Amino acid sequence: GREITPEPVRLSWDGGPPPVPADGKPYVVLNFGSNEYGRRWPLEKYLDTARWLLDRDYRVVFSGAKNDIVHSAEIRAALDSGDVVDLIGKTSVPGLMDLLKHAAAVLTNDTGPAHLAIALGVPTLVLVGGGHFGSFVPYAEEVCPPSAHFLHVEMECYHCFWGCHLRENERASFPCVAAITQESVQAVLGELLA
Repeated sequence: GREITPEPVRLSWDGGPPPVPADGKPYVVLNFGSNEYGRRWPLEKYLDTARWLLDRDYRVVFSGAKNDIVHSAEIRAALDSGDVVDLIGKTSVPGLMDLLKHAAAVLTNDTGPAHLAIALGVPTLVLVGGGHFGSFVPYAEEVCPPSAHFLHVEMECYHCFWGCHLRENERASFPCVAAITQESVQAVLGELLA
């Protein structure tokens, strides 16, 4: 019978140092995976974002689940730089939290690490599709920390509950996710990193 006032998500974490080499250069985490392939912004766009970040003298750390290791070779081939760190499938949950907490920013799809990064107070940009838009993301204004940002491109078929009839195959990005532009991501990341 109590009324509970909504609060922004907050997670206190006093873990260890991040699982990346300590060279003093700030890094941005690119969490490109998701258990539903359709919610993944295309990997090519993540690679373009990585190049953009490298040009601005940031290190780029790719994180993901063990089943995303299949993309490691493609990432290495596309980004020949000592400032790219591949931690795909190489972190425990505490290690992931250490990685996220010390990042200059996080770019992620709508998936679990997005919520962890936001709760840790890290500047986070979440790329959102329309399947369950408003149910989990974006966060309601009264509980959204100022460090959390959400990008989406609304389409007529929003709220499809991921029963998308427009995508080419089960491994393709949902069109509403793929429609998020590189320019809009760079604009928000630029603000987060300023």
